Amino acid sequence: MLGCQYFDDLATGDSRSPIKSPPKFKPGDFVMNSERLHWPWAEYFCLAEEELALIDPEIQDLPHGLKLPLAYLGLSGLTSYLGVKSRGKVTSGDVVVVSGAAGSCGTLAGQFALEWGAKKVIGICGSDEKCRALVDRFRFTTAVNYKSPAFESKLAEACADGVDVYFDNVGGEISRIVIVDHMKPAGRVVLCGQIADYNKDVPYPPPIPKDMQDAIVAKSIDRERFLVLSYQDQFPEASGDMKKMILEGKIRVEVTEAEGIEKAGWALVNMMNGGNIGKQVVKVCDSSRRVKQD
Repeated sequence: MLGCQYFDDLATGDSRSPIKSPPKFKPGDFVMNSERLHWPWAEYFCLAEEELALIDPEIQDLPHGLKLPLAYLGLSGLTSYLGVKSRGKVTSGDVVVVSGAAGSCGTLAGQFALEWGAKKVIGICGSDEKCRALVDRFRFTTAVNYKSPAFESKLAEACADGVDVYFDNVGGEISRIVIVDHMKPAGRVVLCGQIADYNKDVPYPPPIPKDMQDAIVAKSIDRERFLVLSYQDQFPEASGDMKKMILEGKIRVEVTEAEGIEKAGWALVNMMNGGNIGKQVVKVCDSSRRVKQD
């Protein structure tokens, strides 16, 4: 939860808990968690000054401004940015495939790959509507619906030149097809997520079939677990570059919003079912709400 409003008093029922106003904030400021990690699911709560950072006013003025610390400048964006740049090492002329491409990380990963010179970015997603969105709104070269009976033939057509980098959000059979049938020798796999196996009682990363293991060895494919928190030393530089990109209009961010803290469970299920385009967020309360002062 990010993009909360700072108050110097917090009314809780009939009592009041005073909060000393830190000099770097004033009542009404919009703040985020400086560590980009978890806040409680609550309308009001207390944090120490060092846990807070002001949301840049330039960012607040952009479309989805107060949602951008979640949808772009937080861990989703950093995962996509560092996964593509530092793990995938995308360079000019690469062919990049992104699975789970219409989600938060997927939409961003494809755009970052294009910014760093990818010749072609191919998205894999679960509906024709999402395919159109990836091409029309997120600049993907093409997109393939994995639920289509013609999925494998359409993917083969899109990947006719082979695949240099695979940004893998899903695992399972889709990833087996991409790696075994289409990846070039010395290809790089960014192992971002394995949603196909999340309901299975298996370790992470989950086991893979023998033909996939054989292809990885035979083609010298680099496929290791990717964890963005292992790259925290690169966060400051990445964050600065990401801010510059969005202020220059180079990156498009979309959110799917559920309203009300009571919708948190529904939003999680919706996201896991692929009901979102871009980042799934929950609007806990309206930003215009203020604590009542007696």
